[in-house]
Amino acid sequence: MRICSTEILGQSVSGVGTCHWMPEFNVVFDMGICPDEAQSIRTVLITHGHVDHMAGIIKHAFTRNMMGMKPSKFIVPPHLVEPIHAMFALWEPLQHGGFKCDVVPLAPGDEIALGKGVSVVSFKTDHTVPSQGYALYRTKRKLKPEFADLPGKEIGRLRMEEGIEVTDEVKTLEVVYTGDTRISALDTVEFIREARILITEATFLTGDHPPEFADARGHTHIYQLAERSELLARVEALVLTHFSARYYIKDLPEAWKALPASLRDKTFPLLGGLKN
Repeated sequence: MRICSTEILGQSVSGVGTCHWMPEFNVVFDMGICPDEAQSIRTVLITHGHVDHMAGIIKHAFTRNMMGMKPSKFIVPPHLVEPIHAMFALWEPLQHGGFKCDVVPLAPGDEIALGKGVSVVSFKTDHTVPSQGYALYRTKRKLKPEFADLPGKEIGRLRMEEGIEVTDEVKTLEVVYTGDTRISALDTVEFIREARILITEATFLTGDHPPEFADARGHTHIYQLAERSELLARVEALVLTHFSARYYIKDLPEAWKALPASLRDKTFPLLGGLKN
């Protein structure tokens, strides 16, 4: 789907497999499965170590090695670095060869540059195992207001001949991806609410499994998001994913009625993987 002029692709069903990718930023979020389209993107941001979010990294690394592409770069919570290396070591004798890949730890609060003015910051989330989400920032240079009315040649002269800095560096929060989390992440990590696009989970959608059921399993209920519509007022688009396998696409319109109109109008489901 295309939201706020940004393409978001992928599949996600709770407990089955999650993988989303954004070509504009050249990143993949999680890799419980490894669709062909995601293999062309080198950088994969892993939120936590559950099988439905990480099992596809073996195929990703192997395919990129086989096709002569740059080795996969997996950006992960620090505690997953050793287990991932151990997992690849187990596969090496089965594959009769090593896997070339980079495994990069990124602790909550740390930032790493991804290139072309894009950087990623990790933040702690609240799941049944240690987990983290990711915020994508874009940095651009913008002409200072005092030079806005000058012709281009004069701006160039000021910059080249007089050494005047005519631009400011502007950093914007473009996308936040939470991965699996209880609603507490939204309550405690304030910058999540400032994202242009917020991609978060809504594993549970109906009263059959209330918010308390979601909390106990480390997940979020759509009712909890509905209660926080004011907190989400500055988010331009809310993208919901990771629905339970118990739901069908036909169930979503009824579930969306739980959202107040102000939130419903800017909330979109990622349908990849859901049954008709």
